[in-house]
Amino acid sequence: MFSTSNQSLIALPAFMRFISTYPDPQEVCEALMGGPLAHFNAKSVNMFLTTEENTYKIVGTTGITAPLVPRYMEMPRTLNTPLNDAVIEGEIVTTSILKQLDDYPSLALDRKIWEDVAKTAGDLRIDTIPIVSNGKSIGAYDMFSEGAEPGRKDYAFLSALGHLLGVWATHPYTENSLESSFSLNSDEVSFNLNERQLHILELVEQGRSNSAIAVILGYSQSTVKQELQRAMRVLRTNERSEAAKRARELGLHLCQ
Repeated sequence: MFSTSNQSLIALPAFMRFISTYPDPQEVCEALMGGPLAHFNAKSVNMFLTTEENTYKIVGTTGITAPLVPRYMEMPRTLNTPLNDAVIEGEIVTTSILKQLDDYPSLALDRKIWEDVAKTAGDLRIDTIPIVSNGKSIGAYDMFSEGAEPGRKDYAFLSALGHLLGVWATHPYTENSLESSFSLNSDEVSFNLNERQLHILELVEQGRSNSAIAVILGYSQSTVKQELQRAMRVLRTNERSEAAKRARELGLHLCQ
């Protein structure tokens, strides 16, 4: 079992001085992994914040999970994930790369990507820690690590870092760096569906044809086809009816 070491505590003041300069999120993730989280044998650190569009967005990432970033760049908050559980419950959620595939059907859609990471790095522990501001979870950071389970003091330490990140993330000086957070050029589609795609999938589940959907929603048939094709890519299927079924089963729906 880990125990928060002198090295972690020694690294904390330096990290606090660094974060008081309001660095960009990518630099924060790198500083976390090389500083306060080094004792945990952290192999990757990723930071997610909530958006006004009711999604989670990656604002910083570092380490071995780079192949996963394009897929999870932005996710709806209705999706059942360790991230969403940590934010809703306001508590640290612990799992592993392979265990989460059995516990979270949404992640099981991407089993091959996760298993490829596990083949390279092993079945790493994943601790997802809420980022808290003014008593409210505004996102989370996750840490992929190897070794023994952290102890009670370690979890308290990880939670305290989440509160410190909440102060940094909500400070006016940080706003510009969050707005200009990194983007990636990738053929991968992020695990997110827009309102138009959700409308189309709801009508597909009702048995409507593309031409009927175009009339109902006032779109061209080519637009309906393109949006449906993207939704099918997001949901990892080539069947329109299966895409609609998966969206419903995963809780992806229009906000009422």
